[in-house]
Amino acid sequence: MDERLVFAHNPKWGNGIFALSPWCIEERTVVVKMPKSHCLTTRTVSSPELQDLLEHPDFDPVTALTIAYIYECLLDRGSGWYGYLSCMSLPDVPRLWADEEKAWLKGTEVEDQTFDMDVSVQS
Repeated sequence: MDERLVFAHNPKWGNGIFALSPWCIEERTVVVKMPKSHCLTTRTVSSPELQDLLEHPDFDPVTALTIAYIYECLLDRGSGWYGYLSCMSLPDVPRLWADEEKAWLKGTEVEDQTFDMDVSVQS
């Protein structure tokens, strides 16, 4: 790890930490090297059966990684990735809100534009 990095924690962000540097680091400078086994990928997902399934050529890499991520999230504390995943949060978008929260937008212009959008990706 580059000695110019400083790690900090902001309690408002939950368990996450961040790295910053008070010095200018030149572009393309490697500041951290990490073994691939420490990265959540389709090859490191907890389930060997799921690893095999996600290697199938019908899965594009983004879809496969998304499935691995969802699987590990569903394991909650049973996941070897729990510490890492607990640092992440869902984006705060109305589509993901509880019904009670969605009701706050009732009668506003935003209500009509928020929940009926087609968010599918066209290929």
